[in-house]
Amino acid sequence: MKVICERGYYKFFPEIADEIAVFENVTGRELVAVGNYYTFAKLAELSDYSIECQEYGGIIAKKNFAGRVEDVFYENGLKYNIEDDTIESNDNLTIVGERTDNYSWVVTGIPQAYAQLSDKTVITGFQGFVNVMYNYTTVSRWEYADI
Repeated sequence: MKVICERGYYKFFPEIADEIAVFENVTGRELVAVGNYYTFAKLAELSDYSIECQEYGGIIAKKNFAGRVEDVFYENGLKYNIEDDTIESNDNLTIVGERTDNYSWVVTGIPQAYAQLSDKTVITGFQGFVNVMYNYTTVSRWEYADI
């Protein structure tokens, strides 16, 4: 199944009819349809705007902004935490390891947005394919920023 994480917001695009069911069974995580993609249930609830000092997904928004949810995330410095199903500040970086080369890398499960590689590169988003049966992701394209 194709996965795109843009600015901390995850989108899944199944290619086979049962991929969503298998993913949910293997990971124990529910995916919800939003337009032409699926996302985590917590992300599906979010609005496409934020109001400064008001709650947005369980965290206080830093600014007023309207647009795509992934842009609201970026403008407010947010990310979805895969481990504990929460929305949090994107400055809480986790170390995830190293790229194997400059073209692709493989990670168990799904990569965490705003994770830091050992060379201090911060992965802000990515594109890849999730092997739903064996729970790993092959990442073929990524966005990064040196923080």
